[in-house]
Amino acid sequence: MMRPTIFFVLTLGLIGTWQVFDQIYASTFGGPQKTTLTPAFLIYFQTLQNSRAGLAAAIAVLLFGIIMLFTWINRRVVGDTGEV
Repeated sequence: MMRPTIFFVLTLGLIGTWQVFDQIYASTFGGPQKTTLTPAFLIYFQTLQNSRAGLAAAIAVLLFGIIMLFTWINRRVVGDTGEV
């Protein structure tokens, strides 16, 4: 009975991990020697700071693909049955 809940929590945690932006922007802005860069912050930085919207769009598509891949793996491992 816990499988759908575990799948949901793990999926939201995974998405939240890959899309961290506000903590990095507020605290380190990429940190010492780019150690705290995340894809979401990199998308912002490439779009608004470097004026490279095409590169930012490519990073966003790759981020979408990574999140979908890990969600699919999570679904295979946890096995969301969806039974009510």
